[in-house]
Order: sequence, then structure tokens, then C-alpha cells
Amino acid sequence: MKKVLLLALCVMFAGLANAAIVVEHQGANDPLTEGWTGHRLTDGVGIEVGPIIDDGGYDAWKINDIPDSEGGYLGDISSADLTAGWKLSAEIRLPADNQDRNGTVVFGANMRNYANNGNHRLWLEIGQYDGVPEVAYFGTGSVRLDGFDNGYHLYEIIFDAATSTADLFVDGIEITALADYAGKDEGYGEGYVFFGSDAGGNTGQAYYSSVVFETVPEPMTMALLGMGGLFLRRRRS
Repeated sequence: MKKVLLLALCVMFAGLANAAIVVEHQGANDPLTEGWTGHRLTDGVGIEVGPIIDDGGYDAWKINDIPDSEGGYLGDISSADLTAGWKLSAEIRLPADNQDRNGTVVFGANMRNYANNGNHRLWLEIGQYDGVPEVAYFGTGSVRLDGFDNGYHLYEIIFDAATSTADLFVDGIEITALADYAGKDEGYGEGYVFFGSDAGGNTGQAYYSSVVFETVPEPMTMALLGMGGLFLRRRRS
């Protein structure tokens, strides 16, 4: 048993050495200074963005829209990155209560030329009711995260290139009701990662302490899925 565990750890740490961050946001930094591109930040009445300092020990970047508006940030991702194994993680707090998850698309990946059938979206939506977060992928029903508060939580989408499906972890716990998500085929432009607020009839507001997209070579992706994503989980500095 010890030899098996040691071998598994060696494989996992070898994969860690080859993992590569492609695009990221950290703390109260303006994403425009980190290589992200603004998306509809000034359309119409626009949305409110800005730094959040020491929010319960976290620094973050605020995105706050109004009903029927949307906006956020885009990070360019290559087709090779999106069709290999990858992990998209974000540490987020929703400060306003009773946010329908349809009011905020917190983060997602749009995959160009996915499986030779055009663009493919893996879009995670997060909201909350009565201080309890709920999550859904674009095109799925929502799952209420009973036992979670309205503080910061780490949301991780881990994409397995072997099965072309994604699994979701929140604070290292797999959300099994949303396991093996295959995404949704829709034409939304080139390959990119997005975080921000989606169009909808509800106000979307979120504080983003971190957003990280990184490639994870096989078999590291499978090791992550088996261990709950914890070995690539980021600790706050």
C-alpha cells in the first residue's frame, strides 16, 4: 500500500512540474493590467468594477452589474490549451444576497474547434439564496450547496481530455450532481476564458480574489479527479 501511494504521489508531483498557468487574476489587481481584455465594461450604463481590500482577510476585484447588463474580462486561450487537460479555478464571494444564479456567470471556458464541431462552452454559473450558494453549468439545473456560507469559496473546473468532460469541486469537495459535464455547443467566437457577470434579469455581483486557468497534462488530470483537486489547489499568500 505504501509503495502504491508513493508511486501515485510521484506521478502527481511530476504532473505538477509540467502544469502551466496560461492566464490568471490575483487579489485587488485590475485585470486589465494582468493581460485580460475588458468585455462590455462600458456598454450603456456599464457595470461597476474596482478593488476590494481586506474583505475578511481577502483582497479581490469587484464586478457589479445592474439588471439586464453584463460585463467582465476575457483571457485568450489557444485551441491546444483547451483541448488538453486543464483546470479553471476561482476564489469568489457573492456579497449580495438572493442573487439568482442566472444573474451571474462567474467563469467559464469557450473552446474553439472543440471536437471538430465548432465552439463549445463550459460555463459555470453561481448565485445564492438566503446566504447559501448554488451552482449550475450553462444548460443544467442548479445545485444548492447546503452547508456552505456566503464567504469566499474555491470553485474548480477540471477538464479531462480523455473523456472530454469536466468535473466541479467546491473547496475540494466534488459536486457529484454536476459530474461528467460535456459542455454545450454554441458559436461564441475564438477560444477564451471569461469571468464576470452575464446578462439576466437579476443583479450579478461578485468579488474575485483569484481566477486561474492552467493546463494539466495527463495523467495528472485523472490524479486530480481522484484526489478531489486538492494537489493543485492554491493557497492564499
